[in-house]
Amino acid sequence: MVRNITLKTQISALFLCLSITAGMAQCSDFDGSTMNATSIGPKAVWRTDYPDRPEEKDVSWLNVDFKKDPKKYMRQILQSARTGFSIKEKRLVGSGDEQWWASPWMDFTDAGRERNMGLTKERGPHKGDLAKNSPGTSQVWAVGFYNEPGAAIFGDIYEDPCNPFLPVALQFPKETVSIKFLFTDADPKIVTYLASAPEFEAWIDTEKNNAKSKRPPKERMLKTVRLLQFDIAAKDERAETDWVFATFAWMGPRKGDGFFDNLVPVSLQWGNDPKVYNQEIVESWINPSLKGIIYGWDARSTLGFPMVMARLTTSRLARSLAEGA
Repeated sequence: MVRNITLKTQISALFLCLSITAGMAQCSDFDGSTMNATSIGPKAVWRTDYPDRPEEKDVSWLNVDFKKDPKKYMRQILQSARTGFSIKEKRLVGSGDEQWWASPWMDFTDAGRERNMGLTKERGPHKGDLAKNSPGTSQVWAVGFYNEPGAAIFGDIYEDPCNPFLPVALQFPKETVSIKFLFTDADPKIVTYLASAPEFEAWIDTEKNNAKSKRPPKERMLKTVRLLQFDIAAKDERAETDWVFATFAWMGPRKGDGFFDNLVPVSLQWGNDPKVYNQEIVESWINPSLKGIIYGWDARSTLGFPMVMARLTTSRLARSLAEGA
């Protein structure tokens, strides 16, 4: 089961994770990039030409009440990412002028970025996290991005890429959004809702180096991974914490583009529910069509990996989605 983690902890973890999962900008003195652990195949290239701080503008999701219409709020943000990314030769790639920037550094350590898509290794799922009978040996790798307001902050911090400066009271602008694509090598014969998920290739740990182990990057191998989910963090002053977190899951069967069109809203959270113990949570929304199929600790909203998918069958999932997901 997913551990009960406060939103404050999730905020810290998310930004740490995003900071280590993307970006090609480097200090010229750094020659130990994990992306160079192999020289085979193309190397991921994401934008790090950070923009100047933009003027405030009217972004669509801030006109949506996330408590009353969480699906619309999430879809508006998802729509802003659709035109920036696509699948090409089993790689996640940018359009070249995508309005999403990767965060710099952290292409080092045993969990550092791999070559093909710039993914870093996430915490692996526990037994039963992805499906009733799923083992605890699968891996999850991810890459994250910031939109223009958030990226401008990185431009300030990394003006000198060899000597970053972090202000004491760092504040992201209210229009900031970060997104993250998560991939897994889980067996689709066991995690059946991924059977038709888009396939990608990434340099990840070998089968013997399971979810909980970390091995030298030079021992990685090119393996097939599938899109698991898509996470969002949006700066929104209407939330007590100033942040809204949300998760989409990729769910088959394939439809439309087979990529963004298969991302189903799972949950949205704007608070910690600090006074809730055995009662229903009130500072989160969980897609009612997925209730009992996807959930976190004590049936709470699941934000970010992992998510629990219990007693899931393809037919049951299809029925649930047909009823309103």
